Amino acid sequence: MLDGICSSILRSSRVRFVGVISKMGRLVAGGFRAGVTPHIEEEKIRMMYMQLVLDVSMRKDFDEYLGPTNYILCERRNVTMISIPRRDFLILIFLEPKSSFKRIVNKTFELIKEVGFE
Repeated sequence: MLDGICSSILRSSRVRFVGVISKMGRLVAGGFRAGVTPHIEEEKIRMMYMQLVLDVSMRKDFDEYLGPTNYILCERRNVTMISIPRRDFLILIFLEPKSSFKRIVNKTFELIKEVGFE
């Protein structure tokens, strides 16, 4: 199920990476699109996963007042990052810079709903 979501999203040529990250900050499904070279080394990527999971966890403190987080968007010079919290996981997507992220977010929500991962 999780690998299927990742594979479907990776079909877009603008997507560099799709992964499902556990609440412990570990990659449990997905990875980089074939032929894509990561911008940072593996050790730093693992640290980033943990930081993103912590960020999503801290945002839950405000769910009672603002509602749950749908997704978090971070645009950087070299990559656009989308974090989508689901259950005890975080779906993480890296896009080429200045990509149209909304289409990818909508596609991801459709796939999540299709497989019952809401």
